[in-house]
Amino acid sequence: MLHLSRRTAALFLVIAALVPLEAASVSLQNADAFAKKIVLIQRQSTATERAGTRRTPLTQDEVNSWFAYTAQPLLPNGVTQPQVTIVGEGRLAGQAIVDLDAVARKRSSGSLLDPWSLIGGRVPVNVTGILHTQNGMGRFEVQTAQISGIPVPTTLVQDLDERGLLRDTLVLAMGEFGRTPTLGTQGSTDGRDHWPYVMSMLLAGGGFRHGQVIGASSRDGGEIAERPVTPGDLAATIYRHFGIAPESTYQDHQGRPFRLVDHGEAIRELL
Repeated sequence: MLHLSRRTAALFLVIAALVPLEAASVSLQNADAFAKKIVLIQRQSTATERAGTRRTPLTQDEVNSWFAYTAQPLLPNGVTQPQVTIVGEGRLAGQAIVDLDAVARKRSSGSLLDPWSLIGGRVPVNVTGILHTQNGMGRFEVQTAQISGIPVPTTLVQDLDERGLLRDTLVLAMGEFGRTPTLGTQGSTDGRDHWPYVMSMLLAGGGFRHGQVIGASSRDGGEIAERPVTPGDLAATIYRHFGIAPESTYQDHQGRPFRLVDHGEAIRELL
């Protein structure tokens, strides 16, 4: 599921009624009409009293005209020739060309070992989904995606589940640090630096009990408020998934014993 930022949502802000046209007509006039409607939608969304049934129809021609004449500076680097097909009832199909050479020029470090130095060409991308809109904001729910005609799984977890592999596969989405609850700390003027006190992660599969939130932080994410989980606890949980007792020991090259996990136990809520 893709959540549009406030700026990106300007592409689709409160498109409560999308009206497809039978014949395509991309023109500067349609692009201007789209831009004026977006301004109207933004004004309506910030009004003190919102009309719940207020709808501002945008046509397929207006959207594609805006892409053709106005949108390029707002698009991600390398994305070209975007087009939208309005299927109806909020369902959209979109396509674009991704210029990998342009992406590589922006991201490559110039090193021979940089993977971006090995990437190039132009790749077609196709996406279908449902646009949900409310109060001046849009959220696009991706249902299918293809890159160069090759289907991309909606989500890794869903794909593993459909293949019957999720129970035996433990999926972790995590970083190595949390981030400071405020900007401009640790000598940084505009960023959020490493914060070892609080971080969050996601776990799926592995035969564990899911559908729950374990622990909580303070409102600003600066401190642990309840149920701390340590790196040792996470390591013990992973070892348990592999069928290895966390309390097991091993010997280094000098024959000295070491525990696999110090000061940790498997996360009990998952068992």
